[in-house]
Amino acid sequence: MPIQSGDVKLLKSAVMADVPEGGGAPTGNVIPDGVSNAIFPDISELDRAGGRVNLRKTFVSIQTDDTDTYFGGNVIVAEPPQDPRVSVTLFSNGLTFDPRTEAAKRIEAYLNKGPEWPGFLYEDHLMGQRVIQLFQRPEAEIPVVGQTLVLVQNENLSTEKIQYVRATNVSSVIRQFTQLIGNSLETYNARIVSLELSDTLRTDFKGAPASRLFMRTTDGITRTTTTTLIRDTVVADAGTYVGVVPLTQAANLGDFTVKGSSIYTQLVPSAQTETPISFAQPYAASGLPVPGAAPVSYTTTVAWSTTTSMNLPGGALPGSVQIVTDGLTIFDEAGLLKTTTSEIGTIDYANGVLTVNSGSFNNSKAVTYTPAARLLRAPQSTEVVVTAESRSQSYVGIVFPVPQPGTLSISYMVQNRWYVLSEDGAGRIRGTDSSYGVGTFNKDTGDFVVTLGALPDVGSSLIITWNVPTQETSRPSEVLKASQTITLNPPADKAPQPGSLTVSWTYNGAKTATAAASGALSGDATGTLSVAQGVLTFAPNVLPE
Repeated sequence: MPIQSGDVKLLKSAVMADVPEGGGAPTGNVIPDGVSNAIFPDISELDRAGGRVNLRKTFVSIQTDDTDTYFGGNVIVAEPPQDPRVSVTLFSNGLTFDPRTEAAKRIEAYLNKGPEWPGFLYEDHLMGQRVIQLFQRPEAEIPVVGQTLVLVQNENLSTEKIQYVRATNVSSVIRQFTQLIGNSLETYNARIVSLELSDTLRTDFKGAPASRLFMRTTDGITRTTTTTLIRDTVVADAGTYVGVVPLTQAANLGDFTVKGSSIYTQLVPSAQTETPISFAQPYAASGLPVPGAAPVSYTTTVAWSTTTSMNLPGGALPGSVQIVTDGLTIFDEAGLLKTTTSEIGTIDYANGVLTVNSGSFNNSKAVTYTPAARLLRAPQSTEVVVTAESRSQSYVGIVFPVPQPGTLSISYMVQNRWYVLSEDGAGRIRGTDSSYGVGTFNKDTGDFVVTLGALPDVGSSLIITWNVPTQETSRPSEVLKASQTITLNPPADKAPQPGSLTVSWTYNGAKTATAAASGALSGDATGTLSVAQGVLTFAPNVLPE
């Protein structure tokens, strides 16, 4: 007969408890279905307050009376815990008899031992210390805040002692040392680096005295292997974990993508808290909206309703649109059309299209806006490198030159996928989905605060792009006074007489220039009139942008 679902059993391991020897070999004891606490114990109030990691090792067994072939199976977490502070995660390290200590090492293996650090532990350190000192060459690199190092004593021996330590504060000083070499004294400089740790030392670690060779020695000459070795760490990310998360929107059969609440699960309790500090002063997109020099005002009676959009003569600068009609003052903010009391529609800045959600405005409308165009050009850009030490969900910074409103974007990578947050022109930074992250931007100072939707990948970067007003934005008239030559070609009996020519035009009001008897133009333009040749050289004092 075929293998039935009831023939698939979970078996207990030798020790079902959170002790170093927990786990181990499989047993024949079946874990009963639907029984509370059959695998994990109840959560105590102490564990709920401080957090705990419970590890249990189980085995899958097929128990039937025949010899039907077993073709394989899988284990899943079918439903997430109802308690949001509890996470259930599955992983396998492919070992049958390993105890809990080996499984814990796999969980902790996000950082693994790397190459030897260019320095050694300076003298002995005792259990409970929160500060360690390293002995290094003066020119050698020193650890940075947040860096994780590994202290290893008696490496690869049965008496090995190992601890990962993270630096929360780093300071160093150059000191002079004297050592007897033969019958003479030799003086040399060394750097003593003090590291404050996030955790105390869990055991005693044997250090070494000062050495002019800058290596672990007992006599100043011979290298020793019994003192503590310091190693750097590298990101290993050796574990593969599976769990279950709820969907943020319903999925249907055949969908190519689904949206979950998160791609992360909680492995160990964490009390880390991030507090962004905006505009502290340690340091001082393509599609740039290029604004015109001055606002434009006009009056229109064009119909404007939910079925008929109103079009401006061209693109508009975000934040510059104002419409007065029917006793209302309508203005734009971050792509929305608003009154003082409500939101009534949207605006497409690039094309100057205004749409309302309800009502109609058929009476005269006084429109004021600053013309703008989208200029395709290479944006300003910079990056924030994400390392194991700088990795965070919250970032602050100052962008200089200060971006044009609506052009700042921040891209970050999570699990090899890029996510983009954009500033909306009103100082709000957000993505196409609220789960991507959120932030704020100060258009006057250029500082920003952003909280990402997830921790970015180590080795990636935050890519920040923006655009700034340049010479395309404004060209002062005193810099450029273009002149043009106009051939009048009047009939012989109607040639202009000295002192009789007047030139009129309109730009920011009526403009006029007159030719004197000498032929020189004066007023709102400069130039000359040649009566004999019938030629006028004309240069306005103020040019349109």
